[in-house]
Amino acid sequence: MSNKAMTWAIECNIGGSHKLVLMLLADAHNGHTGMCFPSQEWISERGGVGVSTVQRCIKDLEAWGLISRETDRLGRGK
Repeated sequence: MSNKAMTWAIECNIGGSHKLVLMLLADAHNGHTGMCFPSQEWISERGGVGVSTVQRCIKDLEAWGLISRETDRLGRGK
């Protein structure tokens, strides 16, 4: 967990499931590399919300410019 990322997530002016997902992403953030690789299932289980809620929140957070996603093709998917 990156304390800087968690502080930033807490201070973001969003609420509800979006705040929860952002805080869980911050919890999984590596402060040294700046990377974050939690699965949507992990966020769902830890947050007590459905995977579809996680997907919607991530899409919104990205659209709002709060997070960015990069996908690289791995041997078995993305």
